[in-house]
Amino acid sequence: MILRTRRTIYLDSSILVGATLAGSSHHQATSDFCNRLTQESYQVVISSLVRFEFLNVAFKLASGRRSLSLPVDAQHVRDPLEWSSDYRTRRSWILTVVDAFDRNLDSFADLIEISVNPSIWQETADTVARYQLGSYDALHVATALDAGIYSFATCDRHFLSVGEINTVLVRDDTELLFPAP
Repeated sequence: MILRTRRTIYLDSSILVGATLAGSSHHQATSDFCNRLTQESYQVVISSLVRFEFLNVAFKLASGRRSLSLPVDAQHVRDPLEWSSDYRTRRSWILTVVDAFDRNLDSFADLIEISVNPSIWQETADTVARYQLGSYDALHVATALDAGIYSFATCDRHFLSVGEINTVLVRDDTELLFPAP
């Protein structure tokens, strides 16, 4: 049940990708931010889309399409030939990284994951048109608005143009203005 208090915040995928993958953009800031959410008992809300976005980043990383550091327990697979030719290697690596992501989610005592529904689908279409956001970004905004959550944490500056949400920008190069309790 979503409480919609001042200690309720929606997390964009960029926060969870950053906090999970060492070496990713804004890793330190997102890790510190997630730790603070945990310590201060925030209710954290996400879309189920974050899991798929994370898996997409992990795949690009593992296949050499992105260069990021890996969680220590996933660093054992770095041979591109082994990656491209061996299903067991790919599966082991992906499961290791997904496990790191799940552990990150499990650190939140009060986590609510919202699935896409027809209302969110319609709001997403409107958000794409209104703010010229990509569909995944618009879906995150629509999910937050549909749930009545206006504190929205992200690493991506383009969310600052969305007037309906209070964007909490979490970046290594930006001073964090944490939502007041």
